[in-house]
Amino acid sequence: MTDLAAVNPKRHAGRSWRRYTSYDFAAKDCIAPLTVAEIASAAKNLPLAFVRQGDNFLLVAVLSLTPGTNLFVGSDGRWLGGYIPSVFRGYPFRLARGGKKNELLLCVDEDSGLVSKDRAGGEVFYDNDGKISGPVTEILNFLTQVEKSRTATAVAVAALADANLLVDWPLKIKVEERDQPVTGLYRVDEARAQPSGRRAVSGDSKGRGPAGCLWPAAVHGQYSDSGKNGQDAGAEGGQGPGHQHHAG
Repeated sequence: MTDLAAVNPKRHAGRSWRRYTSYDFAAKDCIAPLTVAEIASAAKNLPLAFVRQGDNFLLVAVLSLTPGTNLFVGSDGRWLGGYIPSVFRGYPFRLARGGKKNELLLCVDEDSGLVSKDRAGGEVFYDNDGKISGPVTEILNFLTQVEKSRTATAVAVAALADANLLVDWPLKIKVEERDQPVTGLYRVDEARAQPSGRRAVSGDSKGRGPAGCLWPAAVHGQYSDSGKNGQDAGAEGGQGPGHQHHAG
């Protein structure tokens, strides 16, 4: 269960939080949203696809074809892949809309087990001068950068959808020796994923347009699930700012 609370002095000045040491919190996530800044790294390590979200489509990493299962989280809570989606790396923090203006606010999951009732439990939310602490500011900056990339991603994916390039991805899994269809995943129509189709969403055949940044992943990356971890600016696949680093 998630209990998000907006970070504010009245609620959190006398409290502290700890960095996560396990990815158990992601163990039941079978997909993870991705942004354009992550494509180069994610496509080398994870299968990519698109899913419907209301009337729109979302670019995701496929972590399992079985709901409630994440094959990239080990029984000991370790991340088993070469790239960690940014959606997990700010935990237990995230940006969420709220307040009178429905603006983006920095929130923390108070049901994560990582938030203490006093300042002795780990990193403080606010320093002794009442200013937001350095570690929390680092996470806020990271999440803000991810959110900006997410906005650009939505525009690019919409361009693919508007050009009718996204089609059902027919997949099957074995369940008790029987083939069971997997529904809900979409991919780029390979027949249309040619220079003409590329021009339709990007403005020219070289991908200079709203969806040009997505094109390599849309055509090739969705089928790739191996490779080395990349180090894109703002999208490094290593442990995020919310992770507890261990010496050695």
